[in-house]
Amino acid sequence: IGMAEGMTNVDDSLEKDVARLVSWANACREAQAKKSIAVTISTRRLIHIVRTASILNDVKEAVSLCVARFDPLTSEALVKFW
Repeated sequence: IGMAEGMTNVDDSLEKDVARLVSWANACREAQAKKSIAVTISTRRLIHIVRTASILNDVKEAVSLCVARFDPLTSEALVKFW
């Protein structure tokens, strides 16, 4: 699935946040490529974050919940990086 297909039911008010999330995910991917972090934010996970943010109306909480599967240090670093 691409981002466009995964975001068909997302609230339009999140448009700026979605752009920021895409930039954040790209920065995470670059950091992972440089071995700065051990994980990357996949497109699927990014779609989950956007959908969760749409439900909660809180992007930071959505990021926190959706990266919780990683170890605590990595999760905390990703949320701080957000």
